[in-house]
Amino acid sequence: MISPYLLIRKWLQSSPSKESLNKRTTLLSKIFQYKFEPLEKMAEQGVRDVTVRLDFLLKESSGKVLDVGCYNGFYSFELAKKGCDVIGIDMLEMAVDYANGLVNVETNIKFVKGYAENLPFSDGEFDTTIISHTLEHVFDHERSLSEAVRVTKNKGKLIAIVPREMGNAPAHLRHVSSEVLNSMMREYCHVGKELAIGKGIGYVGNVK
Repeated sequence: MISPYLLIRKWLQSSPSKESLNKRTTLLSKIFQYKFEPLEKMAEQGVRDVTVRLDFLLKESSGKVLDVGCYNGFYSFELAKKGCDVIGIDMLEMAVDYANGLVNVETNIKFVKGYAENLPFSDGEFDTTIISHTLEHVFDHERSLSEAVRVTKNKGKLIAIVPREMGNAPAHLRHVSSEVLNSMMREYCHVGKELAIGKGIGYVGNVK
């Protein structure tokens, strides 16, 4: 018998028509909402993957930073503490409202609702763009990376990280392999070698 999770994933993976796109987005949002973790729980876990990824992002990010697929804002807030001017964007309205609710007197961070495939920002607006553990969730991973490149300054930094393996959750729509990510990044950026980042693999590139 086929798992209902696999059936949901198969439907989400199929090319969405205009009529079904809103339904797919709503379902994907509900999946994330069902599994939503508040920031303090994520911090308390202190799992190695979270710690390693945070250390890496703090080291590589600077200036005005866009965090695509920011979820509960965990990494965004830490980058803001470092002194970066941060905008986090996520398709999940609940996550955006939650993160904005945690913003107190900070003036260098905000969160907006939006989609990786159609970022609501100007060309070359950011010094650093992060798209970490996001490409496996979006409907169009190629367009999402292209949009991340578009909003990054010429010679600005693009950080892309994907899981090593495809998870079982239906919200993981695809596995973006290291070969695929390497090819996409080299099309747009001058990149170095593949990096092992916790449970993920990634590349840091300077936009051409």
